[in-house]
Amino acid sequence: MSTKYFSLVLSWLLVGAIAVTPVMARTTPAAVTKQEAKIAKQKKRIVEWGTNKNVSVKLKSGGQVNGRIAEIKDENFTVQLVENGQVVNRDISYGDIQNISGKDESSGGWKTAGWIVVGAAAAVGTIFLIGLALAD
Repeated sequence: MSTKYFSLVLSWLLVGAIAVTPVMARTTPAAVTKQEAKIAKQKKRIVEWGTNKNVSVKLKSGGQVNGRIAEIKDENFTVQLVENGQVVNRDISYGDIQNISGKDESSGGWKTAGWIVVGAAAAVGTIFLIGLALAD
């Protein structure tokens, strides 16, 4: 009798192991593949920007690094920033990035100049319309 129960328990364990294995195999690689795809996308973006690009890097640890890309390597990249009046290099692994965005210093000036031109044109237009109304 005990051999019969032992065989039954063993067969249930084998069936359970076979049933669980494909589920584990499906979920783990998908999560890893998604993570690898995100890392590859961020790395590609950094390489396209190149060095001397001002960036803001939000880390998975919750920290944030603002500076310029000084060096790009296979496993990480270096951000150069100013801390306590000194230039500091900080190596950041691509896997540690939560989010990264480029800061374009030149666009801020162009946006301001654009709004000044729009404002001046509106003022000239208003004066012109007032002049036409008073001329009648």
